[in-house]
Amino acid sequence: MISQSPEWFIDQLNKTNRMDREDRSGAWIICPYHGNGRERTGSLHVNLTKSGVPVGWVNCLGCGKKGPWNNLAETLKMKQLKASDKVHTSLEFSFEDQQDEITIPLLDVSKHIPWPLDKWRTIPKQTLIDFNVRAVFRRKELEAYIPVVEYKKTVGGIYAKTKMTDEERSSGGKPYLFTSGSWKGTTLFAFDKARKRKGYLWIVEGARDAMKVYSFGGRVVAVLGSNLSMEQKLKIDVLDPELVIIATDPDDAGDKLTEQIKGYYNNFYKVNFPEGKDPAKLTQSRYDKIMQHVYEKYGEAV
Repeated sequence: MISQSPEWFIDQLNKTNRMDREDRSGAWIICPYHGNGRERTGSLHVNLTKSGVPVGWVNCLGCGKKGPWNNLAETLKMKQLKASDKVHTSLEFSFEDQQDEITIPLLDVSKHIPWPLDKWRTIPKQTLIDFNVRAVFRRKELEAYIPVVEYKKTVGGIYAKTKMTDEERSSGGKPYLFTSGSWKGTTLFAFDKARKRKGYLWIVEGARDAMKVYSFGGRVVAVLGSNLSMEQKLKIDVLDPELVIIATDPDDAGDKLTEQIKGYYNNFYKVNFPEGKDPAKLTQSRYDKIMQHVYEKYGEAV
């Protein structure tokens, strides 16, 4: 069993030249190039910084489509940039009504109360306590704030809507907003929790997926998207799973992530969800049946 220190992990990062160093700060939108708009969470990233990547550069973590802003603008019939345009900062190249969401800061959880209700969506109260989920009001709406912690250090946070209206969904509204910084592409949500549990390791996409599996007693991490970076893969290696249980959403982005994981690990079990279902909608009985089938096929986890 591998049990390495944070210093060992950092040293491995420094030695690895295959890192996905792309700055993940910017805007995330529903990708128009794949899935016929079936994404529940936008996977197309639009760069709004000057960190070595052209402002307006787009990169989809679902289908791999990438290119300059003008390609996306032509597809969506939006205004294109001319060569003479001067774009200097993210504030000059953003959407006015989303300005505060692009640079959303970390929350000081000590100033906000724990989630006060018996559950958040389908996540039970004890799990919310374990993940230190807080209640916040943004734009006069109650939202859940989920801290993201690695090696006992808060590295980011997720603002999550309690519910989404049909109008918000149809207009491309996002149920989750991530605090600013490049942590999202390198972090495994629930990593510290997984270090404390034994057994086979579930790999899911979102924080809610992870908390749901965790609530049933599962050992789980979430990549917070549909791409597995080398940094995240190294952290999974630190957990040294005998078997990974792949539980991705039934869409193109989920399929891409599944193929990435299969490329790294020989011992895996794929959970297949029908359209419209995902790990966040699991029930205890469904989880138990999945684990029973895994144990029958691979034996009890050590």
